[in-house]
Amino acid sequence: MHKAILRLACALFGAWVLSAQAQQPTISCAWNTGHTNYACEESPAGVSSAAESGHVMRAKAGVMVGFQVNNWDTSAGKTVMALDANAIPANGTLAVCSYTNGTPNTNPCIMKWYGVPTAPSSSQPATLGANWAPGPNLHFYNGLVFVCSSTGPTSLTLSSQCTFSAELQ
Repeated sequence: MHKAILRLACALFGAWVLSAQAQQPTISCAWNTGHTNYACEESPAGVSSAAESGHVMRAKAGVMVGFQVNNWDTSAGKTVMALDANAIPANGTLAVCSYTNGTPNTNPCIMKWYGVPTAPSSSQPATLGANWAPGPNLHFYNGLVFVCSSTGPTSLTLSSQCTFSAELQ
């Protein structure tokens, strides 16, 4: 009975979220046996359709469960930054996030940065991924933006050589 009620609540929540979103994402819920609960995830949360310098995954608060980034540049590695932001920033120096009472002190700010190696060929990118499930996950407050930089780790020089995807809650 408990599982049936949770399934119904998850389905109703998913239908409500679907009607409120312009992109019409789907909400999938799965029983998590190890934690005896349901986990619901919005997908696709954010996906690049072509190589780009940055991508706004979500322009409001949320939680990142995991991500994947591909570097398509066959001549150089890239620094990829996950930003607590709601828009792709201009080139320059970015602050690392510092939080006071759950709110970042600057927008945009860098939550995480990663080095992605040079692509081995034009048809095979260098790929990096991370997953924090079952948690603790990465919380963002203004939104989540990924940027691809030819410099780093706190210096942003946008480079349109990356594709991004992320799983968000």
